[in-house]
Amino acid sequence: MGGRLSKVWVTLAAALLIVALLAACGEGDPDATGAEATGDGQPATAEAGRPNAKTGPLRVTNGGTSQFPDVADYSTLKYGEEASRPDLEQAARTMHGYLVAHVTYDWAASCSYLNESQVEEVDILSAHFKEVAGKPCPVGIAYLLGKVPAKETFETSEVEAGAFRIEGDHGYLFYRSMGGDPYMMPMSREDGDWKLYSLFTVPVSNPPN
Repeated sequence: MGGRLSKVWVTLAAALLIVALLAACGEGDPDATGAEATGDGQPATAEAGRPNAKTGPLRVTNGGTSQFPDVADYSTLKYGEEASRPDLEQAARTMHGYLVAHVTYDWAASCSYLNESQVEEVDILSAHFKEVAGKPCPVGIAYLLGKVPAKETFETSEVEAGAFRIEGDHGYLFYRSMGGDPYMMPMSREDGDWKLYSLFTVPVSNPPN
């Protein structure tokens, strides 16, 4: 019961975040960079694409948790054990691929990096918006996440992955983006591949004293 209730609250919070994002981006205004238009002035649909968009690189280090001394007190850095190098590299490719897909508006690819629960999450969130309710994942995620102007997306697609804490088939990938800010992404293993357990990356900071 507690797990289901927690998931309801997470879904509600995500829906409210997306509603705020749509409002801030000017939903309904064809000239805005919002639900009606991407940063290139093109519709944010499943068919839209920016294959020539500039994207950030992927780097995988051997730093482990020691690469994140500025957030050493973040509890999830102590979760489970450090993954093997192959697992770290595979998780890092998944994370980077998802961010690059967002920059290039390759929404089918975006959905392919999500685990089953997050594909269902896209369906649940899409149901709040009549324009995409009941539509496939690429259509829904294009509407929900295709709001970021091109000039703001390059920085978000750079990934320097350094730590991947796992326990069984669940884990947390820690990486830095351009500028050095630390981020975390929960992940799960499905059919031998690491998939994303969230639509959104999580900025990491130490808990307050």
